[in-house]
Amino acid sequence: MAGFAAFSLLGLFTSLAPTFLSGILHEHSRAVSGAVVFLMFGSATVTQLVLAGFPSRPVVLSGLAVFLVGLALIVGALSQASMLLFLIGTVVGGVAVGAVFIGSLSTANRLAPAEIRGRVVSTYFVFAYVGLTIPVIGVGIAI
Repeated sequence: MAGFAAFSLLGLFTSLAPTFLSGILHEHSRAVSGAVVFLMFGSATVTQLVLAGFPSRPVVLSGLAVFLVGLALIVGALSQASMLLFLIGTVVGGVAVGAVFIGSLSTANRLAPAEIRGRVVSTYFVFAYVGLTIPVIGVGIAI
């Protein structure tokens, strides 16, 4: 479920960030939209590299707490039309996604018996990619 949540944030953010930037923050540059999305993926990647050697349980739990902070910052930025706050929320959200992803995937790898580890990890990624797509499709249908 943690992987599903992390990928849901990635999917929703990457699909809606350009709309938020142009409609609420009045930034119409496609380059800026791409840079903001890159900022989330980049901060998630750096977080995974930094936290790869840490115990998975505290990493996931910390990531979930940071996840809430990132969402609050993004919502606050949009309600105040603050680009700076939006960028901070983007980085915090990326850190959360990176921590939740590396921690939950490490947990799946650690707990799965060797003979079925491939199936367990494949199932993990199925849930993660469902999290990436289904919320975005749901938003599209709702709109």
